[in-house]
Amino acid sequence: MRKAILAKAYDYQSNALAEYRERSLQLLRETEEAASPVSRLAPLVWKIFGMQQEFNAYRHNLSAGLGAAYVAWLDRVAEK
Repeated sequence: MRKAILAKAYDYQSNALAEYRERSLQLLRETEEAASPVSRLAPLVWKIFGMQQEFNAYRHNLSAGLGAAYVAWLDRVAEK
C-alpha cells in the first residue's frame, strides 16, 4: 500500500513526497540506531527517492561479510 502511494506521489510530484521521504529517512535512522536488520533496506529507500549519491557510496563501501544474496539484491535494486 505504501509503495503505491509513493508511486502516485512521485508521478504527480506531490508535495506529500517530501513528507514521505523525510519520514522514511527518519525510520531508517531509528532502525540503524536499534541495530535492526531492517536498516539493510536503506539502499532501496535511497533508490526510491532518487538518492543516487547515497546509494552509490553505500555500494562502493560494502563490507565483505554481507553475503552474496544481499549483494545480488543490491545489484537488482541498482538496475531499477
